[in-house]
Amino acid sequence: MDVRGQTAGLIALAGLLSGVVPGRVATPSPTRPATPTPAASAVAPTPPPEVPARHLESHRLRAAAVYVGTVTAVRRLGALDGLTGEAQGRMEATVQVAKALRGSAPSAPEEVVVRFDSRAPDPEGDGYYALAPGEAVLVFADQLAEPAYPREMLHGAPAALAAEVKSLRDAVLAMDADAMRLNGVTPSTRASQVRLYDQALAAVAQLSARPN
Repeated sequence: MDVRGQTAGLIALAGLLSGVVPGRVATPSPTRPATPTPAASAVAPTPPPEVPARHLESHRLRAAAVYVGTVTAVRRLGALDGLTGEAQGRMEATVQVAKALRGSAPSAPEEVVVRFDSRAPDPEGDGYYALAPGEAVLVFADQLAEPAYPREMLHGAPAALAAEVKSLRDAVLAMDADAMRLNGVTPSTRASQVRLYDQALAAVAQLSARPN
């Protein structure tokens, strides 16, 4: 065998030993794209809407009139500084009274007009509300005779309103001596508030049972 043939044979043998075929260029094998981990691909859950902060129990305890009803109409009275939208500003709602829980009048009126400020669609709180016709409402007010701003309102679908009322009732029942002092509650006024919330729950349950 001549020198050229010996050289070719050595090249072929070296290619077999290294796994590379002579005359071909080795190409890297394609890599599979990385699969995103569940933690990276998961979408963060939407946080629940914030529940408006409630006043101390003494604020509700001092309400001269408390009633449960249904919002039948909402109208806008005028704008407030920076609140000029159709659902913003000074508002007024007509409430059909289902049950008067506290009040000095010999008989509760069938309808009460309550006024409130709205900054919808921004969240409620700081005295701002966003009422809608058909909602159930529990109103703590100073009087029933004239349209006025309430001390506090709880509102929503009957089931949601019942859950809020039950939460207030349970909070009053769970108060220890320090919490009672902070909230201006005595054993006798605590009993009266629990009784009021029980009556409110019964009235809201009747609203739920009414046909639409």
